[in-house]
Amino acid sequence: MINIKKLLIKKFSSIIDLSFMKTTKLITALNDDKKQLISFTKRLFEENKNLYIRDFYVLGAVKRNYGNINGITSLVNAKNMNASRCLLRVHLDTVLRFQAFWYVEDIDQFIIEVMKGNSVNKFKDRLGNKLTDGYLADLLNRDYPWVKRVYKNLCSYIHFSDAHIWEGIDSKGIMDNKFTFAITNLDQKYPEKSWQEILECTNHINLIFQKYLESYELSRNSDK
Repeated sequence: MINIKKLLIKKFSSIIDLSFMKTTKLITALNDDKKQLISFTKRLFEENKNLYIRDFYVLGAVKRNYGNINGITSLVNAKNMNASRCLLRVHLDTVLRFQAFWYVEDIDQFIIEVMKGNSVNKFKDRLGNKLTDGYLADLLNRDYPWVKRVYKNLCSYIHFSDAHIWEGIDSKGIMDNKFTFAITNLDQKYPEKSWQEILECTNHINLIFQKYLESYELSRNSDK
């Protein structure tokens, strides 16, 4: 006779193992993304040893991207959903503002002003549009249709909002006029898939960033 209990345990243990295997695979992909950033930085001055003002802007973005990957990975491992989503929004911000580089009239002057402390959103593109985060998200959304939706969702985690109010509430008993509010070290209510979505989105942002870096590298080497 088949032991149903053992069969169920085996089945769900397999699912759990596969789930964590996927998480591990995603973290490995992010570590590979970090290696790509290091490789790019080393390669940048190999063919063209000149130093341009634009390099400072690029390297600053690389440094921030690298640090964000470390931070997001640590927060996911720590099961901190609120902070993971906040940092993911910051991670997206790097790409949003980095692309502004390609839309301004005078790139070098733009970078000089940013290095002086002026915000990117104070400037306009060649068509006269202010480079606000929302506008930059619209621009990136043209090639990556998921960007605007993710941008809007993550913005709610930067400023205190309904997202934080609902964060600690367990909705299971709301229909019975009961609920629990949890303040814990680990956000246990989220399935493994939710953490994987954070890692996947981080990886997608990295891939977009890498394309911009490749474009910059080609352009830079043509100036030597």
